[in-house]
Amino acid sequence: MFAIQVEYLTGRAVATNRESRSEAEWPPHPQRLFAALVAAYHECDLGDDVRAALKWLESLLPPALVVSEAAQRVCPETYVPVNDNNTQFVHNRKKHTIKYTTAIDSGIALGRDRKERYFPTVVPHDPLVQFVWNDADDNAVAQHQNALEKVTEAVAYLGHSTSLVRLSVTNKPRPVTLRTVSESSKPSKRDVRLRGVTSGRLETLERAYKQSVETFRRQEAPDSPWHRYRWIRDEPASTFAAVNAFGGESDWFVFQRKSGTVLPIQACLALTTSVRKTLCSVCEDPLPSLLSGHGEDQGPLERTHVAFVPLANVGYQYSDSEIHGFAIVLPNEASTTEKHQSRRQLAMALGKMQQVWKNPSEAVGENAALAFDWKVEAVTASERLKALQPQRYLRRSKYWASMTPMVFGHYLRKIDDRRTFKIVADSCEASGLPRPVGIRVSTTSMVSDMPQSYVFPSLSSAGKPVWVRYRNGKHLIPRKLSDGSTVRMRYHIALEFEEPVSGPVIVGAGRHYGMGLCVPINDMKEKR
Repeated sequence: MFAIQVEYLTGRAVATNRESRSEAEWPPHPQRLFAALVAAYHECDLGDDVRAALKWLESLLPPALVVSEAAQRVCPETYVPVNDNNTQFVHNRKKHTIKYTTAIDSGIALGRDRKERYFPTVVPHDPLVQFVWNDADDNAVAQHQNALEKVTEAVAYLGHSTSLVRLSVTNKPRPVTLRTVSESSKPSKRDVRLRGVTSGRLETLERAYKQSVETFRRQEAPDSPWHRYRWIRDEPASTFAAVNAFGGESDWFVFQRKSGTVLPIQACLALTTSVRKTLCSVCEDPLPSLLSGHGEDQGPLERTHVAFVPLANVGYQYSDSEIHGFAIVLPNEASTTEKHQSRRQLAMALGKMQQVWKNPSEAVGENAALAFDWKVEAVTASERLKALQPQRYLRRSKYWASMTPMVFGHYLRKIDDRRTFKIVADSCEASGLPRPVGIRVSTTSMVSDMPQSYVFPSLSSAGKPVWVRYRNGKHLIPRKLSDGSTVRMRYHIALEFEEPVSGPVIVGAGRHYGMGLCVPINDMKEKR
């Protein structure tokens, strides 16, 4: 087994789809990769060992691919001056020569006429692509590895000359996402057909190049057979489907406020941290790790544990953006025994949880709204208000938007660059969700009447809440804290998935405190 890794250095791929000049080719076809290797072999005169490696490579079965989805850019028509050739030739049929009267005529005769041109481009979610040959014999791989490394290092671009790449050979490829399927298998609507490579392809490309030189016109080599590929996530759900990290309605324990200070949605972190503190104080010892969020060594639990989410009246026509209660949500990842133990201790604690508060001393000099004293009670499904219904967060939808901003675990240079989108996509995967095909990051939520993200508190790099301060009517939050930790950034997000996903959608570094809680919305394109 081995793989050739392609890294798109500019974060974009420029290559024309053979079936439509205005559309970009994605995923990259194995035939395009092989042509780039052959071109590098001849341009750099790399020797017989590389030729032998290419002959061996074309004899292998079609490779599988490790490739992400990509966003297509708009491809406008452009007009480019022809590359004029000042050399004049005398045309004579017997002598097989040609003479051009002007420089412009010479450029047109070489096939560069004055037609519109297209530069179709895609922006992949992950700039790394791997072509994986799982069937390759290990002894043959060892024999040709040095030659393959030599030729891959000589490849500078894949597709258009602006599509800069860095190629390398690896013996430890990542799990494949696109693999060949039999032509006789039942077709899927998301199958893709890619041009492959067969034995003799090297000579075919060399012959086409020789004809181009002799005729002064570019001669395209005929295509090799096309192969049908299938995305692995399109396999049966029992094998490949993601499992939401947080549980369904039976795993939601809902409380409502009976009396106490009304809290706006931006006080959500003050509420959820107080709920967690109260729950830990009323539960019996030993406290299960799923409830405490700590492992046996008292360090942070590496897997998903209980989440505390605010339940607010937001996103409706007459919403007041006030928190009416909260929910304690058990994770989906827990084993049956572990979840049963947590349910038992949680059920015993629910009867004791009658009050949730935050001391006024904790809010002095910062935000007076942080101080509250709630009388709460658990409510059954038949007693819940509309704002307290978990079904809203558990529906299936392709489009989701954050009610509370997502807390980022990494520093963001820009909120609309590829790295930021990758962080959001990775956070979705960490919550058991598929990678979204559309991502929007902003200070403004797509849920109506929601405050800006900078009005909400955040978490420090040590996992502690950091409250927003007010000075001269402005919202301020420190960059660094007295204990040396830094404050994590938080922004509203909107997500678009390829297929509808079931909630809850809670993503980001603060998901266990209800930050990054999303609700379904209508089509994101209509909301922009």
